[in-house]
Amino acid sequence: MPVPEPDAPRRAALLTLGCARNEVDSEELAGRLTGSGWELVDADAGTADVIVVNTCGFVEQAKKDSIDTLLAASDAAAPRGAKVVAVGCLAERYGAELAENLPEADAVLGFDAYPELAQRLGDVLGGHAPAPHVPVDRRTLLPISPVERPAAAGDVAVPGHAWVPNLARTRLSDAPVAPLKLASGCDRRCAFCAIPSFRGAFVSRPPDDVVAEAAWLGMHGVRELVLVSENSTSYGKDLPGGTTALARLLPRLTHVPGIDRVRVSYLQPAELRPDLLEIIATTPGVAPYFDLSFQHASPAVLRRMRRFGSREDFLGLCERIRALAPEAGIRSNVIVGFPGETEADLAELEAFLTGARLDAVGVFGYSDEDGTEAAGYDGKLPSEEIARRVEHITSLVDELMSQRAEDRVGTEVTVLVEAAEDEDFECTGRADHQAPEVDGECVLERGSGLEVGDLVRAVVVGTEGTDLIVSPRETVARSELAAAGAGVGVRPAPANPPPLLNIANVLTGVRLLLVPVFLVVLFVEDGTDVGWRLAATGVFALAAITDRFDGELARSRGLVTAFGTIADPIADKALTGSALVGLSLLGQVPWWVTIVIMGRELGITLLRFSVLRHGIIPASRGGKLKTLCQAIAIGLFLLPLPELVGAVAVVWVLRWAVLGLALALTVGTGVDYVLRAVRLRSAATAAG
Repeated sequence: MPVPEPDAPRRAALLTLGCARNEVDSEELAGRLTGSGWELVDADAGTADVIVVNTCGFVEQAKKDSIDTLLAASDAAAPRGAKVVAVGCLAERYGAELAENLPEADAVLGFDAYPELAQRLGDVLGGHAPAPHVPVDRRTLLPISPVERPAAAGDVAVPGHAWVPNLARTRLSDAPVAPLKLASGCDRRCAFCAIPSFRGAFVSRPPDDVVAEAAWLGMHGVRELVLVSENSTSYGKDLPGGTTALARLLPRLTHVPGIDRVRVSYLQPAELRPDLLEIIATTPGVAPYFDLSFQHASPAVLRRMRRFGSREDFLGLCERIRALAPEAGIRSNVIVGFPGETEADLAELEAFLTGARLDAVGVFGYSDEDGTEAAGYDGKLPSEEIARRVEHITSLVDELMSQRAEDRVGTEVTVLVEAAEDEDFECTGRADHQAPEVDGECVLERGSGLEVGDLVRAVVVGTEGTDLIVSPRETVARSELAAAGAGVGVRPAPANPPPLLNIANVLTGVRLLLVPVFLVVLFVEDGTDVGWRLAATGVFALAAITDRFDGELARSRGLVTAFGTIADPIADKALTGSALVGLSLLGQVPWWVTIVIMGRELGITLLRFSVLRHGIIPASRGGKLKTLCQAIAIGLFLLPLPELVGAVAVVWVLRWAVLGLALALTVGTGVDYVLRAVRLRSAATAAG
């Protein structure tokens, strides 16, 4: 590679837009520049001789952001006569057209210019800017047969694949997480996507190169690797051994010194093999995280998109994942307003999102992309209608993601700290189910004293939308997770578990003791005395309120214990059961009501235990509403309302209206639990 003259300016700033794949490309470019004698500076410092903007050309908004950044860079460069150079996907995709319409960019360079970037920038500074890049369909640059591509790839510029020991990446961030490129390009022909045309045909990196670069990153302070590509499930299709290559590579990466967590991104649902699913879900050191590109759930829309699947297929995949890893994170993106999408198609998507309980969902409105098949489709929807559908689905997924976050309260998570606490901001990081940038984060309680790069086990004690509030328990030594995967170096249980005698457990114990007190008070004078009935109602209400707060206290203060986990539902069932039996003995509530409610509670409890080896059936919002309605109904029957207010007919209607709702919810949620248990067991059986 030519070396610039000693007196030539050697200060460059790099600005990166778009996805993690672009971040890898920028760090490769930074390595090329520093290896050629250039100095990297901050774009805001005003000392750069060249500002290189690595653009994104994925969708309309990304293009606009890239152009805005180029214009802003031009404004920043003007006072000292610095140059602005556009690289990346937008430059590769539009080339000369971009240069013609954006004179603020002093040069527009495609991927083919990357190997000689230092020389090209020197030419720009010397007033000899290279001719603007002329785009080509990069799929034509490699053989059609995947197995022939590795040999041919050496003659084609493939960004992010050039790492070798003497051309190491130059990290542009000191974050404890870094993207690592598995492959580039894509062989799929999705009707809405232009990426293959400018990123090229799919080509994998050799596994040894990936492991070597992972080791280099581990030596530079990285604790989490995010494996990126356009389609990670295709990794290895062009290598010996085929598409089992990723399932073999992941365990190797967990044993790289310094690396504690490996995350895979960009998975195609139709290509997710059972062996890879199991490796991701169960391998220590691999985050049980599934970034699945569903895009829609209506078979009709998916076919027009040139994709595969249906609501049932995708829900079944989610069930199989959770059968192996109940707390696995699942995220996806969806496109609404695709040409020909009907209200029925949209309803199918809603039904899938509601049933899938995804942790994170990106919602995009369809827009035509140059050169794509869908750009020529009939049935285009008005932009106003697309915006309405985007708003509708976004509102739905915001609520669903918040509910999913609430489901995690009380669970343990392992958090990689990415921002330390200061006087203005709290300490934040990400758990296994949270990827950088695109998902929620964990907010650690103040005063934790944790630093960037710490890995800590914590208990989820609350939520803020999709973010989790967590209470730290213990830090994890570097590479411990990888060591655990090898069967050595496993740390013992937390040194300071919550004490058995804590306020949450005391409240649960008090609630258990209130059950016999309630029964004694209820049967004084055969339950006919108004004063004693009021007292019994008061004891029941106190116990019910205690049920609401002991669990909240345990989760919010990190006081969850085995005793509380077992005793809390026992106390709940004992209180409800004793009240219903007592009221039936007094002739207030028919026995069939008591049998239905208690039979359901006992049956569901046994069902949960019977499928526990397959996974956990989490409590639903309907179940929580059922419990509330039961408590209100019992309270209405306990209160001596006819004696206190008269209006016997009105009281009868009120009592049975609430009890009827409680019965409907009792039966409905019971059926729902049975169906979920059947799906869970079936998914576990299918997964082997």
